[in-house]
Amino acid sequence: MSFSSSRKRALDTSRPIAYRASSARSCAVCVSEKYRVKRSVILEQVRQQTHVDLNAVDNSDGILKAISALEHIKLNGLNKPLHTI
Repeated sequence: MSFSSSRKRALDTSRPIAYRASSARSCAVCVSEKYRVKRSVILEQVRQQTHVDLNAVDNSDGILKAISALEHIKLNGLNKPLHTI
């Protein structure tokens, strides 16, 4: 599945939070494949930048922050902090 289709599912507020979190983690997989690192590296980057743990997220705000961070990492690379969150 592509980043954009996983992103769309993660942002779909009609879906349960657990489904949306799973889709956000799928986005992390896409980003990890782009940079040839483990998914855990990307999830840790998201956690450091947003204080959101995608393995334990329980609200829409957390998913929105995580998706924003994932988009930033995808476009700008690893270790480039997102200052707006």
